[in-house]
Parts: sequence; structure tokens; C-alpha cells
Amino acid sequence: MPGKEFPVDNITARFGADLICEGSTVVPNLLLKYYKQLGVSDREVVLFIQILFLRNSERDFYPTPEKLSQLMTASCEEIKEMLALLFEKRFLHIDKRYVQELDEIRDSYSLAPLMEELSCLWAVEKQQALLEIQQHLQNDRSVELTKVCKDFERQFGRLLSPVEVDQIRFWVIESEIAPALILEALRRAILMGVQNLKYVDKILLEWQKLNLATLEAVQDYESGRFQKVVKAPKAKKAAEKSEEKHDDKFRLLHWGNMGGSA
Repeated sequence: MPGKEFPVDNITARFGADLICEGSTVVPNLLLKYYKQLGVSDREVVLFIQILFLRNSERDFYPTPEKLSQLMTASCEEIKEMLALLFEKRFLHIDKRYVQELDEIRDSYSLAPLMEELSCLWAVEKQQALLEIQQHLQNDRSVELTKVCKDFERQFGRLLSPVEVDQIRFWVIESEIAPALILEALRRAILMGVQNLKYVDKILLEWQKLNLATLEAVQDYESGRFQKVVKAPKAKKAAEKSEEKHDDKFRLLHWGNMGGSA
């Protein structure tokens, strides 16, 4: 400041205060990511940023080319050309805005068309990413399907029929049943001496009704049920012993009273 000097520490403090009080202009990351794909130049992006800056800092929603040129290295004529080009590309248009302080309706730059174009690019990218994930999962399931089919053929000692392959495909890909669960159902069917997919399907349906989606869940369920079966006789014996003790006490009390009366 002319005619007055501030200590260095005061200048730093004042700068820090202004840095916070002046606020900041948020630039969407998607704008920086996609503007090249939209055919927007680097100078046009800076122009967008300056429009956002004046909107946020000065509440100026329709800055003149002259005012914008003061913030940029571009001349007033160059800014007019850039604005005209952005209107032509339909990245920018003019809306009407009511200014309550002035009780007036004034022009305002709208960035909505640009944001709509950004949303389209974003949607395309997200859709592509989703397709890639689905393709990856499909490939993984195809590998799982091949492995499960080979395990069935090994256990059955023969090649599977097309109908059987379709059934296993339904389990693995359509129903997304864990391969380990399918193979466990196959193992149990073999132990029962049954070599057909209907029996395996019956086992899988039973587990599905019980909401058992993993081999661990099946094992935990069966382990819990087994413990209940084992504990039941013990509980019954304990109850019987308790009743016997109660009967013994009753008999002693009964004979004691009889002895006293005699």
C-alpha cells in the first residue's frame, strides 16, 4: 500500500484472511476431463471459468466482453468471437434472471447446455465401464461353468448331454449359485448313488429355501442343527434326573410324616 508499510508477518496474515474471505471458484472436474472431447479449446475453458468466477464473486451473471477481457489475455474482440462460437456450438445460451435487489429482469449466461453435454459423455463412459464389468464377470462365469461341467462329467464317468449343460449353465450363470455349492450338492448325490441333475437340483432348491447361499452357510446350518439333536437327549436326561430327585424328596417327606404320626 503506497505511503504505508506493513511488517511481513502482517502481510502474510492479511493475505491468509483475504484468501479465505474472497472465497473460491469451483471448477467441475468433468469439465476439465471432457472439454477436449467436446471440441472446446483451452481459451474457451478459461472463459467458462471466468464466467463462473464473476458469477460467484461479484454476482455478475452477464459480464460484458470488456470486463472478461480484463481478466484474460484475450482482447475484447477475441472474447466476442469465442462467445459467438460457444453460442454456435450450443454450449452457452442466455437466460432471463430476476434480480430482487433491483426489481428487474436481466440477462444471464447459462452453462446448462455445456453441463448437459458433459452429462452425456459421463453417461457413455459409465455405460462402457458397466459393460466391461459385465463382460469380465461373464468371462469369469464361463470359466466356472466349464470347470463345473468337467467335474460333473468326471463324477458321472461320461459326457454331459446338451440339456444337462443348459441346466448347469442356469445354475452358474442365471441363478449365480456358487460353484462350490453346486459341487457339494453333486457330491451328496453321488454318495446317495444318484447320478442325475434332478436330484442335485432338489438339493440346491432346498438350500435356496433356507437362504443358504454358500458352502460355509450350509455347513454352519447343519452343524447348528446337529448340536441341537445332540443336546436334546442330554436335556431330557437332566430333566428326568431332576424329576427323580423331586420324587425322592417327596417320598422321604411322606414317610417321615407317617413315622411321626405313628
